[in-house]
Amino acid sequence: MTERFHFYRRYRLRGARTILFYGLPEHALFYPELIGCSFLKRTDGGVLAEKDDAEVEVEAEDVQVKALFSRWDWMRLERVVGSTNGRKMLDVQGGESVFSFV
Repeated sequence: MTERFHFYRRYRLRGARTILFYGLPEHALFYPELIGCSFLKRTDGGVLAEKDDAEVEVEAEDVQVKALFSRWDWMRLERVVGSTNGRKMLDVQGGESVFSFV
Protein backbone atom coordinates (compact mmCIF):
# COMPACT_ATOMS: atom_id res chain seq x y z
CA MET A 1 0.00 0.00 0.00
CA THR A 2 1.43 3.38 -0.90
CA GLU A 3 1.33 6.54 1.16
CA ARG A 4 -0.77 8.23 -1.50
CA PHE A 5 -3.33 5.40 -1.43
CA HIS A 6 -3.55 5.62 2.36
CA PHE A 7 -3.91 9.40 2.22
CA TYR A 8 -7.02 9.20 0.01
CA ARG A 9 -8.62 5.89 1.09
CA ARG A 10 -7.68 5.29 4.75
CA TYR A 11 -8.47 1.58 4.72
CA ARG A 12 -7.96 -0.11 8.06
CA LEU A 13 -6.11 -3.37 7.57
CA ARG A 14 -6.44 -5.79 10.46
CA GLY A 15 -4.20 -8.62 11.53
CA ALA A 16 -0.88 -7.49 10.02
CA ARG A 17 1.99 -9.14 11.84
CA THR A 18 4.81 -7.53 9.87
CA ILE A 19 4.70 -3.97 8.60
CA LEU A 20 7.53 -2.85 6.34
CA PHE A 21 8.05 0.80 5.48
CA TYR A 22 10.20 1.10 2.38
CA GLY A 23 11.01 4.69 3.22
CA LEU A 24 9.47 6.64 6.06
CA PRO A 25 6.09 8.28 5.51
CA GLU A 26 5.99 11.97 4.60
CA HIS A 27 3.19 12.56 7.10
CA ALA A 28 4.34 11.43 10.54
CA LEU A 29 0.78 10.60 11.65
CA PHE A 30 0.62 7.76 9.12
CA TYR A 31 3.24 5.78 11.06
CA PRO A 32 1.24 5.22 14.30
CA GLU A 33 -2.00 5.08 12.32
CA LEU A 34 -0.83 2.13 10.24
CA ILE A 35 0.75 0.36 13.20
CA GLY A 36 -2.43 0.73 15.25
CA CYS A 37 -4.55 -0.92 12.57
CA SER A 38 -3.12 -4.34 13.45
CA PHE A 39 -4.79 -4.24 16.85
CA LEU A 40 -8.30 -3.21 15.79
CA LYS A 41 -11.10 -5.15 17.39
CA ARG A 42 -13.40 -7.16 15.18
CA THR A 43 -16.81 -5.73 14.43
CA ASP A 44 -18.61 -9.08 14.22
CA GLY A 45 -18.80 -9.52 17.99
CA GLY A 46 -15.91 -11.99 18.08
CA VAL A 47 -17.83 -14.77 16.33
CA LEU A 48 -15.83 -16.35 13.53
CA ALA A 49 -17.60 -17.49 10.42
CA GLU A 50 -16.39 -20.61 8.60
CA LYS A 51 -14.53 -18.55 6.00
CA ASP A 52 -12.69 -16.60 8.74
CA ASP A 53 -11.24 -19.59 10.60
CA ALA A 54 -7.71 -18.52 9.65
CA GLU A 55 -8.20 -15.09 11.25
CA VAL A 56 -6.55 -14.91 14.65
CA GLU A 57 -6.35 -11.97 17.05
CA VAL A 58 -2.93 -10.30 16.88
CA GLU A 59 -1.04 -9.62 20.10
CA ALA A 60 1.41 -6.73 20.52
CA GLU A 61 4.34 -9.13 20.91
CA ASP A 62 3.60 -10.69 17.51
CA VAL A 63 3.78 -7.45 15.50
CA GLN A 64 7.06 -6.36 13.91
CA VAL A 65 7.53 -2.98 12.25
CA LYS A 66 10.55 -2.39 10.05
CA ALA A 67 11.43 0.91 8.40
CA LEU A 68 14.19 1.43 5.88
CA PHE A 69 15.79 4.87 5.82
CA SER A 70 18.97 6.60 4.80
CA ARG A 71 20.74 9.75 5.93
CA TRP A 72 18.80 11.72 3.30
CA ASP A 73 15.55 10.85 5.10
CA TRP A 74 16.51 13.05 8.09
CA MET A 75 13.38 15.22 8.09
CA ARG A 76 11.01 12.27 7.78
CA LEU A 77 12.91 10.38 10.47
CA GLU A 78 12.79 13.41 12.76
CA ARG A 79 9.00 13.65 12.36
CA VAL A 80 8.54 10.01 13.36
CA VAL A 81 11.08 9.49 16.18
CA GLY A 82 12.03 13.04 17.23
CA SER A 83 15.23 15.06 16.92
CA THR A 84 17.27 13.36 19.65
CA ASN A 85 16.53 9.79 18.57
CA GLY A 86 16.94 10.75 14.92
CA ARG A 87 20.45 12.10 15.52
CA LYS A 88 21.41 8.92 17.39
CA MET A 89 20.05 6.75 14.60
CA LEU A 90 21.92 8.64 11.87
CA ASP A 91 25.21 8.85 13.79
CA VAL A 92 26.59 5.50 12.65
CA GLN A 93 30.15 5.55 13.97
CA GLY A 94 30.35 2.12 15.57
CA GLY A 95 28.92 0.28 12.57
CA GLU A 96 25.53 -0.20 14.22
CA SER A 97 22.93 0.12 11.49
CA VAL A 98 19.96 -1.65 13.10
CA PHE A 99 17.83 0.07 15.73
CA SER A 100 15.21 -1.54 17.91
CA PHE A 101 12.50 0.27 19.85
CA VAL A 102 10.42 -1.44 22.49
